[in-house]
Amino acid sequence: MNRIILLILVLGFAKANAQMGEAQQVHWDWDSVGTYKTNAGAVWDLLKETQKWNEISNGFVKSVTVKGEHPNQVRELSFTDGRVRKDEVAQFQPEHKMVVIQLVKPLQPGIEEAMMAFFLTGEGGEAKLRITIMVKGEVKARKQLVEELSKEGAAYLKGIGNQLELK
Repeated sequence: MNRIILLILVLGFAKANAQMGEAQQVHWDWDSVGTYKTNAGAVWDLLKETQKWNEISNGFVKSVTVKGEHPNQVRELSFTDGRVRKDEVAQFQPEHKMVVIQLVKPLQPGIEEAMMAFFLTGEGGEAKLRITIMVKGEVKARKQLVEELSKEGAAYLKGIGNQLELK
C-alpha cells in the first residue's frame, strides 16, 4: 500500500513539474533612456499627469482627452500631424513610478497588440526614464508602428527635459 501511495506522489510531482514552462523573456521592439539632472520625484510629477502628456511631448501630441481615473483610464490623443489614437492606461503604479499604455484603436491591419511602458528610477540628483515599446503582429505592420511609437517616445524624453529646464 505504501508503494502505491509513493508511486502516486512521484507521478503527481513529475506531472506538476512537467506543466511548468520556462520563463519567457520580454522582447522590447524599442528601448530608450533619458537621464535628467534632478530627482525622480520631479520627473514623476510630470509623468503621473497622463492627461497632460501633450505638455511633455515636445509638440508631438496636440491634445489629450481623458475619461476615467487610474487605473484603466482611457485617453484620446490628437497628434499635431492630424492622427487621433485611443489608448488605455493599463498599469499605473506610483509606488514603482511606472506607467503602461495599451493602444486601443485604431490598430493598423496586421497589429495584434501594442504598448508603451515608462519606468522611472533615480538616485541622488539623477533620474532615469526608460521608455520601452512592444508591438505584436505582422512584421511589416510592426515595423511601421514601432517607428511611429519610437518618435513619440523620443518626443516624451526630450519634452520632459524641456519642462524640467523651465522649472
